[in-house]
Amino acid sequence: TTAGGRAVGRVRRAAWGSARVARADGAGLARSNVASCARLVQVLTRLGATSPVVQGLAVAGRTGTLAGAPFAGTPADGVLRAKTGTLTEVKALAGTYSPAGVAPIDVALVGLGPAAATTEAQLWPGLAAALGTYPFRPDLSPFLPLPPA
Repeated sequence: TTAGGRAVGRVRRAAWGSARVARADGAGLARSNVASCARLVQVLTRLGATSPVVQGLAVAGRTGTLAGAPFAGTPADGVLRAKTGTLTEVKALAGTYSPAGVAPIDVALVGLGPAAATTEAQLWPGLAAALGTYPFRPDLSPFLPLPPA
């Protein structure tokens, strides 16, 4: 239930020493739900790459909303586990990239506004390529927030 989910969230945030997150519903579909990329990454980092939650996420190029394009055949294929989210004028992805031989990293992208519908086609292939450079740091400028229009 929504009430039960909120109660678990309060207990978990208290245990983690985390700030409150603005949530209006348990499904994440209400427009008044708010979570920053930093908050999404913090949650993923706290859970850890081997947690049942992260292991249950879709696998890039293989399953769920990440099956096929734009991740198939990229460095993220089979290595990124993530959750996507889509609402009108919102497109999001948050997950964990766990290549062999290096520590996993957590990533989050949230596209907002009228251009959000093109986020998947425009940014996700670049994200997959950037992840392929890990542990070296890629050029992140394409992923920085855009100035207000």
